[in-house]
Amino acid sequence: MDTETNDPFAKAYDEKVRPLMNKIDEARRYLSPNRDRITFPNVVVVGDQSSGKSSLLEALSLVELPKGTGIVTRCPLVLRLRNSKERKVYRLYDDNQKTLLDEENLNMSQYIEQETRKLAGNQKNIVHELIELQIEDHRVRDLTVVDLP
Repeated sequence: MDTETNDPFAKAYDEKVRPLMNKIDEARRYLSPNRDRITFPNVVVVGDQSSGKSSLLEALSLVELPKGTGIVTRCPLVLRLRNSKERKVYRLYDDNQKTLLDEENLNMSQYIEQETRKLAGNQKNIVHELIELQIEDHRVRDLTVVDLP
């Protein structure tokens, strides 16, 4: 939601819901499935192989995702979308660390493919380890989506 609007719904959202989303994100980091087996709801896109799941997530996240024939998504891809005035993309890690990605000099699709190869190898292996990105942009809604192989 654009925080520079006179829309009362957007204002109420920013004042009431946004702080809760931030708390949920904080709880996700603290109570990760690896620690206490507490999980939080997500939107998960499922469908047949090459049915357009990644294209749908690309439209929602405004991040270019790898696409192609055969198995392209070989590990879970978590996209945490957060409305923000300034566009930033972070790579999130299990140890609560994050790295700001330089989209000016980085092809996101190639970056995700490279991270996939690190986790799943060069073959067509499917792994459970995930790639987690946080996308902050004024054109996205606060939402977490997951693309599964």
